[in-house]
Amino acid sequence: MFDTMTLTKVTGGLCGTLLVLLLGKWAAELIYDTSGGHGGDHAEQAYLIETGDDDHGGGEEEGPSFAELYASADADKGKKVFGKCKACHKLEDGANSTGPYLYGVVGRAVGAASGFSSYSGALNQVGDSWTPEALDAFIANPKKDAPGTTMAFAGLKKEEDRANLIAYLDLTDGSMTELAAPAAAEAEAPGDDAEASAEEGEMAEEEASTEVATDDTDEAASTEDTSSTSDAADEAQDTDAANTEVEANAEEDASAEGEANADDTADAEGDANAEGDEEEAQQ
Repeated sequence: MFDTMTLTKVTGGLCGTLLVLLLGKWAAELIYDTSGGHGGDHAEQAYLIETGDDDHGGGEEEGPSFAELYASADADKGKKVFGKCKACHKLEDGANSTGPYLYGVVGRAVGAASGFSSYSGALNQVGDSWTPEALDAFIANPKKDAPGTTMAFAGLKKEEDRANLIAYLDLTDGSMTELAAPAAAEAEAPGDDAEASAEEGEMAEEEASTEVATDDTDEAASTEDTSSTSDAADEAQDTDAANTEVEANAEEDASAEGEANADDTADAEGDANAEGDEEEAQQ
């Protein structure tokens, strides 16, 4: 049996051990403190590195729309995906199983498979008919698209698998449903048209400015030509006037010279006649 002294020693040893552990923990917290040393609960970074991801992926490009995936869907791959549905659904017309038959399901009214009455969940939320888009939403997450359904299927997460599967089911009745243009493309179309219109307006303004500048240039050239023509005409008139004046002066000089010559001739003849008369008088 333990006596009082032994019990006291054991108790003292345990207390000493606990004290050493507490002191060790306290020392470790002081040495390896990660709180930043400022009394805060979280340490802050000394500086931030800009990565361009401030939007947390908001700027990532979206993948192709369901309409685009459906237009390029592979029915052969859809046949392989249908292996996940075989346990509850059949493709033969009217062959119901745990679930309704899927022959011609694309385009069929919701909850209208002949001979099947075990529908569950809020299928009225799906829509009036099983369009490719409605099937895509339902197959992605049946419990979310039709709350309360007992369909034990978690859904297909890959959009390509859903598009391929729906394309395969669509061909069971021999025809393929064509989808309209994606809504995103239609929504972008007005913006594209507006941008194109703006560009056309700018081009028209530039063409108008070019035409105005051309017209101004042509008008200036025409004015310059007219001015040059007027100057040339004035110069021609001045030249003609000068020539006319020269000719008139020449004619006057010629007339004066002729008259002078006539006078000289008359004087000469007069002198000759006078000499003749003097000679006859002398004889």
